[in-house]
Amino acid sequence: MNTIPSDSVDIPLPGDVTAAQARAALSQASSAQLVTPRDLRLLTGFVAGVGVIVGAILYLSWATLSVGNQGGFAISMSLYAAALALLLVIKSRARAIPRGFRRTYNIGFAVTMTAYCTGILWIFGHQSPWPSASVVIPMSIVTAVPCLIAAALVHRTARA
Repeated sequence: MNTIPSDSVDIPLPGDVTAAQARAALSQASSAQLVTPRDLRLLTGFVAGVGVIVGAILYLSWATLSVGNQGGFAISMSLYAAALALLLVIKSRARAIPRGFRRTYNIGFAVTMTAYCTGILWIFGHQSPWPSASVVIPMSIVTAVPCLIAAALVHRTARA
């Protein structure tokens, strides 16, 4: 029997493993599913939730500040922070993250935040008169869409 020399314990190595058996074992190990359906639901919800709350805060910023409601804006931002904290707790409950999650999420998040920043700059650059709801609502939806697409991609690619 083959062994690996060590200081205190000799570990036996299987001497009769063929190349085909090793390939089969490697294939089986690489196809093992570590991400559970629960993990996938949590992570998909997290990514989608981030898009929804960023789109919502774009709309709420306009809805409160366009009428001079500073208190409403402060409440909106507090609710946004609480929702973001809740989403981070939800994400932390996932025990495993599927391959490609970080890249997909980061791209969706970057595009969503770019749309958010562009929307804020445009809305607050046009205060006289303020843009109408018929402009801001679609802008808020477009802001959320990249994270919603990323959530769908995370869900689909992790199940594949």
